[in-house]
Amino acid sequence: MNRSLKWPAWAFKILAIIVSVGVPIVLRPRWGNIQLLALSLLAAMPVWAQSNSAAETNSAVWPVPRVVLDIDQIKIQQYSAFDPHYEMDKSNFLARFSPAARRIFTMEYSGKDVQGASQIYVELLWLLSSSADFKRMNARLDEMESLLASRATNAVSDSNREPEYISEWWERLDWAYGHVKNDQPIPPDILDRINSPEKLTAYLTPLSVSDISRTGHDNWWQFNMSLADLIRWVIRDRPNDFDPRLKKTLMDLVLHFQDPETGFWGQRYVIHGRTQFVPDLSTTFHIASYLKGKVPRLDKIVTTTLATKDLDSPVGWLWNGQNYDHNNVDVLFLLRFGWPVVGAEQKRAITAGIQSMQNRCLTETLQPDGSFKPLAGDVSIEEATYFGVDFLYNAGYFNKSKRFWTDQDFPQAEEVRQRIIAFIEKHQKSGAAGGGDYREVLDDLEK
Repeated sequence: MNRSLKWPAWAFKILAIIVSVGVPIVLRPRWGNIQLLALSLLAAMPVWAQSNSAAETNSAVWPVPRVVLDIDQIKIQQYSAFDPHYEMDKSNFLARFSPAARRIFTMEYSGKDVQGASQIYVELLWLLSSSADFKRMNARLDEMESLLASRATNAVSDSNREPEYISEWWERLDWAYGHVKNDQPIPPDILDRINSPEKLTAYLTPLSVSDISRTGHDNWWQFNMSLADLIRWVIRDRPNDFDPRLKKTLMDLVLHFQDPETGFWGQRYVIHGRTQFVPDLSTTFHIASYLKGKVPRLDKIVTTTLATKDLDSPVGWLWNGQNYDHNNVDVLFLLRFGWPVVGAEQKRAITAGIQSMQNRCLTETLQPDGSFKPLAGDVSIEEATYFGVDFLYNAGYFNKSKRFWTDQDFPQAEEVRQRIIAFIEKHQKSGAAGGGDYREVLDDLEK
């Protein structure tokens, strides 16, 4: 499945707040088109293989630190330390934001084009989850409300190489990856920001640490998405546009940012004067996926993943205590990458975990009409179809060649596949993502 970057856990929690104050359409978090990358330079890194040797009795359990369990509450306290009016300003902003959010999804559901407003909506979710900059949030919300009130189209042209409503550099980087063709030059405002080893290091290194009490910003989302996009652009798809030294610099940084204890990537937070690491499932999934599983410490990644089975995001499998297809996809890929390097005991745990996720997807998420039951957090209705399908597809439910974790057969799979296809075909002409996600789902289901 050709996927793009998925939405982070903090965005889901913000969307849950919006839902709680009255969004009429229940939403679910996004994950769209991620491409698994081939990496020619991996042959030059023998040290990676040395840390991934299999162990038949590898049953270690990672002891989850208290800071990981408490990180959401810690962040709220730090925002309030930065701005004593944070909670009040956030409440006031949500009172404005929630009706606009409801309108976006209501308009999309009725078949209207809301792509332009959705670009601003994405940026607002980032600002709301990762900053205390309510002045900027209100200014951007003014723009979004004007677009929604306008009779003009919200359409965003694929031929337009300038994303009209995206203002952040790193979000423009992500947009450009999906819109600038390989035979077109990367826009200078995208390329020049990081196109030397010195510029790239100066951009990424500060993003790896957040001091929310001092700055009012949580760098996690920007760090996650920037790393993922730069790995795709620099290492595989567009190396000729970049400084030839950039590939090695980026790989050195990726290795440096990995936590040696857990094998995960994530964010380091300054808490009471100490820098403490909080592993993140999403960041780890993005990096491991775009490097096609060729990452160090796969054995530790599996150990950490299995140890966090009952925890919430950002590190765990769950979201607000619920089984969640979105996180399950991340977990599935990490466990698949680690399968060859772990022992029999952990393989049994992997099999049991995937079987449980698949059973719940089929019995709790999949609906009789071929749709998937939405949960709070989707960026758009179109993208909601991705999660259940993506998990089943990559777990090998429809294709035995992908079924690394079991020899079991699933005789109902063809009926389920046809039911999902029928549902998508009825809805593929509308959606805030322009129909591309529906087409990609169909491409995979029809293979």
